[in-house]
Amino acid sequence: MKCNRLIRTLLSMIIAVGLLAGCGGSKEASASEDVEIQKAIELGFVSDDLHGGYDKQIKYAEFCSILDAMIEEVRPECLEAWKKSSAAYRDADDLMTRFEGMAVLFYAAESIGLDAVGIDEAVPLEEYMPDGMDFWEGITWDYPLLSNIEQTYYNEEVASSNYAWRCEYPYLNNAGWFAQQSSYGNGKTYFDYNENYMLCFGDALTRGDAIRSVERLYETAILATYTAAEQIKCGVTEETIALANKMPAVAYNALPDWKGHNIERRFEVNRFGLGRNYMKEEIDALAASGFDFIRVPLTFDQFFEGKSTSRACAAAFASLDQLISWCAQYGIHVCLDLHDMPGFTTNGDDRDDILFWDAESQKLFVEFWSFMADHYKSVPSNLLSFNLLNEPHGTNEKQLTDEVYSAVMKKVIHAVREVSPDRLMIASTLGVIWGEPVQGLAKEKVAQGFSGYLLADETEQWPFYYINQCFHAAEGDIVLKGDFNAGTEVILMPHSYADGTYVVKADGTQIGKFMVDANAAGENGCKMVAGKGTVEWNWKGYYRCTMTLPQNCKEIRISETENGYGEVVGIKVKNDAFMVTLNGDVNHVGHPTPAVLTIGADGMVTAKELESLRRADRAMIQELLQPCLAFGEKYDVDFMILECGTQFTIPGDVACAFTEDYLSVMDACGIPWACWADHYSPLIHKQIPERRLMIDGEQWLREGHTYNNITENYIVDTELMEVYKNHMN
Repeated sequence: MKCNRLIRTLLSMIIAVGLLAGCGGSKEASASEDVEIQKAIELGFVSDDLHGGYDKQIKYAEFCSILDAMIEEVRPECLEAWKKSSAAYRDADDLMTRFEGMAVLFYAAESIGLDAVGIDEAVPLEEYMPDGMDFWEGITWDYPLLSNIEQTYYNEEVASSNYAWRCEYPYLNNAGWFAQQSSYGNGKTYFDYNENYMLCFGDALTRGDAIRSVERLYETAILATYTAAEQIKCGVTEETIALANKMPAVAYNALPDWKGHNIERRFEVNRFGLGRNYMKEEIDALAASGFDFIRVPLTFDQFFEGKSTSRACAAAFASLDQLISWCAQYGIHVCLDLHDMPGFTTNGDDRDDILFWDAESQKLFVEFWSFMADHYKSVPSNLLSFNLLNEPHGTNEKQLTDEVYSAVMKKVIHAVREVSPDRLMIASTLGVIWGEPVQGLAKEKVAQGFSGYLLADETEQWPFYYINQCFHAAEGDIVLKGDFNAGTEVILMPHSYADGTYVVKADGTQIGKFMVDANAAGENGCKMVAGKGTVEWNWKGYYRCTMTLPQNCKEIRISETENGYGEVVGIKVKNDAFMVTLNGDVNHVGHPTPAVLTIGADGMVTAKELESLRRADRAMIQELLQPCLAFGEKYDVDFMILECGTQFTIPGDVACAFTEDYLSVMDACGIPWACWADHYSPLIHKQIPERRLMIDGEQWLREGHTYNNITENYIVDTELMEVYKNHMN
């Protein structure tokens, strides 16, 4: 009965969540209160005597009564365990602070089995706070009813278990992490931020705070609730299917001229489940911006329990069903994309990526798409397609060949066709970025697609140049020849994971030496812009080593002297006459010999060996597309750019110039595209730049660009969006 009631209430809950569209923070508190408190009341979590007076400070007994009702609804088998763990305070009339609420909510979460996720970073939360801000401000540390909070998990049993991470720092810090977990997609945390993105744990815990936190914990719980997979029914309505049938027809060799966008990844918002529901406001913002295609990154464990498709999450499917229905209302095509699964990860440790050599993983891969094909078999391809796997790749030990990849993909393609014969499928090309057309799938009647990124992080120039990122002392140095005036700035960006010692010389005189390792240091004339001799660590995975030429010179020579092997993200040379950007990328320049280059007075670069240099410009984009265009013409197969865009670290003028060239080439070649979400897009949830700036001191908005609201919680880079709109239908 409990399970049936849970499923019956699910659809109304998803719709209500969709109305929130950014409930975190005091600025949205009234909208959040109306919807979430009402939902908690309808679910029976709030006793009559707690209706109203939502600004009043709540008592322990009152908070526990709300938690009791929620746990009885979603995890009745855990109710006694919760009552036992809360015995010390559950009947107390003491008034609660938000700090005490944080701790009790975490106790409740653990009692219903939501504690297995763990915290990856054993770093005290206060270390993330900017100067002058205190995460624990206002906390007295005198809470008699929670006297054991510091020591709760300092014991042998936990230290020898999977939860040993809890012993690394106080339990309250784990509770703090739990309370502040948020989704940029809907702005939620268990306790709302204030306008400065602080949780204000020293303040009173109000009834409204408490009720909303319990409703959000319920939302988390149902997203970690599984039932027999055969009980999961598709929630896409007949009205949605009727709308889908009016949308443009699609085929593997006749893709529409889509101008698309990826949806923010719900499986990464946080591992507790809060915020994984798709939000209508995101679709509203995309539709208002003119996008007519969305790609939805998925992960296996978003929908299924463990390594099996036998038990599925009704809430996850209901939210995805709702997303598809919203898109149909706007005439937006939806493409489901499998990003991660047991045996394959996009951003994980490649050693775990055994999919293409492991029969059990392949069986799971087939089962996933068979289930999806069956679940959505009534939804026409006009509205819904499948991108079978994101950015396929091998491991350091095993190269993924066309033959191996094709054999696995054919199993999935045939399995989908058995259930849904007309389903449009897109197979990602072989490789991570600008992959190669898959020869083995040429006759399988599937479209192909790939990630088409080009600009490296912080690229300050378009066009620019590529060199091979790897060089070895035995093969020579990277040499730059030209007329370099005193004051010319030379910036070397070595990869952080390739330890080594780099020496930079100007006409034979050393101007910089950098030891790139865990204790990076600079010496011998290395100067930052601020005038300090050091190496600047950058979180993006490389060091930034800046030098200024003390006098005119004709040659700059970069050597790796200790390990003999160097790897660079890039090199920049800047003065009043020119700026030259040399980005390192072995995929675009495979020539192994270190580049010997000449930089002209106008900033144009030539190479002693032509193969060691490549100019990144509009012509290069066209050149990169040629293998796909030739393959498509030969085998009657269409291609699509599944991911593209420019990171927020790219200056606005560079981002606009590049995007104009990029999209105009796609138009000329007839290739549809979809830009990536978040910091690669002109569209962004406003909480991202606000919270990044407040908490991390990091500026996510481009200097000189205008940002306007397109919906209540989504803002758009007006200048960059104008470039996109010029290439939309």
